[in-house]
Parts: sequence; C-alpha cells; structure tokens
Amino acid sequence: MTTDNFQAIKAKLNAVLTSKEKIQLKANEADDYASEITRNINNLETSYRQLEKRVVLGEIEFSDLDKPRQQIEAERGRLESAKRLADLARDALNDADQETNQLKQDMKVSRSKFCIARRDAIFREIQKDQKLKSKLLEAIAAFSVNGHIPYTSDFNTFIKQFCEKILPQATQSEVTEAAGKFIENNKFDD
Repeated sequence: MTTDNFQAIKAKLNAVLTSKEKIQLKANEADDYASEITRNINNLETSYRQLEKRVVLGEIEFSDLDKPRQQIEAERGRLESAKRLADLARDALNDADQETNQLKQDMKVSRSKFCIARRDAIFREIQKDQKLKSKLLEAIAAFSVNGHIPYTSDFNTFIKQFCEKILPQATQSEVTEAAGKFIENNKFDD
C-alpha cells in the first residue's frame, strides 16, 4: 500500500499551479499591452483631430489624413488582438481554477482512501497477532471465573467494558506527534 496515487495527483496539481502562474503572467502582459495600445490610440486620435482642423483651415490636404487614419485602424486591430489574448488567458485561468479545485478534491479523496486502508491494515495486523489474542483470552478467562463479581465470557462485552484498560493510553501530544510523523513519512505535507 503506497501513496503513489496521492503523489501523482499532487504532482499534477503542482504542474497545473505552475502553468496557472505562467498564464497569469501572460494575461497581465496582454492587459498591459491593451492598455498601452489604448493610450496610443487616444494619442493618435487627438493628433488626428488636430489634423482635421488643419484640413478645415486649408493648411493641409484631405489626403494627408489617410496615413494617420490607417495608423489608428492598425492600432485598433492590435487592440482587438490584445483583448482576445487577454480573454483567452482569462478563460485558461478559469479552466486551471476548475482543474485545481478538482485535483484538490481528488487529493483529499485519495489521501482519505489511503489513510483508511492503512488503518484497516493495522487493525488486521492486530487481529492476527496470536500473542495478543492469547493474552486477551487469558484475561477474559481470569475475569469470567473470578467467582464473586458478575462476570462474562463474552469477548465483545469484555472488550467494551475494559477497552481503556486493555489498550495503551496516549496523550494528545503523542497523537499529534504520531500524526505529524505519518504525514511526513507518507509525504502528505501540502
């Protein structure tokens, strides 16, 4: 029993998060580029209005507006392209967010399945421990034949009644330390 599935999901999650960071950088670049182009268009349009006034005043020819108008249209084309790239990047970020959420959920499920399977395996080891079984049977026998205290030879009743006396006690700090070691040994550190 290993944590291979959990580790594979964790590796995929890390890859998605790394990819998401790169996409975020590209989205920021596209937004910055669109802002720069927008400023450029505003400047070109201001200049264009000045040129239109000069045409009206007869200082330049109407044909002198063609090149500035083409520049504005070219910049608008670049702006649309930059906006499309920014939108695509945002869509990719949304997809990465959804994949991240799914992988985090898959990690939780995988981790839970592993931990439950490990617990059950430990319980099976304990159940197969013949030395422990022999000692429990001896304790039940001693209890059931004591002669003056109401007694039982029923195994389940005995275990329920004396569970705290049978099992070694552990402090909360020991449990916390064991959990920390389990997390470290199985590479569950998130």
